[in-house]
Amino acid sequence: MAFDIETTLKNIQALVAKELDLQAPNVVRIGQLRSATMELDEKLTAAIFMAPDGVDVVQATLQKTIEVHKVVVRLVINLLRFDPEEVELLLARTASKVMEALCGDFDLGATVRNVDVAGQHSDGFGARWGNYAEENGPLWRYVDILVPLIVDDSATLVA
Repeated sequence: MAFDIETTLKNIQALVAKELDLQAPNVVRIGQLRSATMELDEKLTAAIFMAPDGVDVVQATLQKTIEVHKVVVRLVINLLRFDPEEVELLLARTASKVMEALCGDFDLGATVRNVDVAGQHSDGFGARWGNYAEENGPLWRYVDILVPLIVDDSATLVA
């Protein structure tokens, strides 16, 4: 059984890039951000990656599956480069825009059925805010948008 997780990540990346009007590959990227990539401290950066509890099969037939692919959209900005109020408001506006687009776009492409907003098969759709600091480096403010996607027929079962 093989899951098409790559397509899920690319579809979310495309939607976030379109909504934020950020086309540079280093601004909306797939994968966790590392210190070296976070030198973009003049800009808001978005990272798309699988959540730790990534994929669950919630239903199966003799040939196909229905899964939940749990994706994180992390929005990050250097807190020390800007006024804290500006940072908070920018993240709030951006998170709202991305969340609205994800909830409103039930055709996310490929086999993605919809976002599991109310948590029928997951913990549900939501956002978590936080800070983290690098040793001898900047202080980052981030918001993690937790996106559980209901995916049809991503895996084919073989007897």
